[in-house]
Amino acid sequence: MDTELKKLLKESNIRLEFAPLHCPGLLVYGKDGKPDVMIVNSSYDDEQAKNVILHELGHMIYDKDVQGDYKTDDCTRSCSEH
Repeated sequence: MDTELKKLLKESNIRLEFAPLHCPGLLVYGKDGKPDVMIVNSSYDDEQAKNVILHELGHMIYDKDVQGDYKTDDCTRSCSEH
């Protein structure tokens, strides 16, 4: 993983883990309601993992600006994924 990506994760206080997943990656939220762990699919190569990490960091940074519930509102989910 490149240095800039490691720096972004450190500045965001996100611990990175790899595990066999049925999705590319996900953020795990702690007791304070903020994400503290990012899990990336362990079958991905370095380039795929980097894209997933950047995508999940984007959720962490921008999803708070999207109105609605990501899990139940298709429009909210579409905005978040865009």
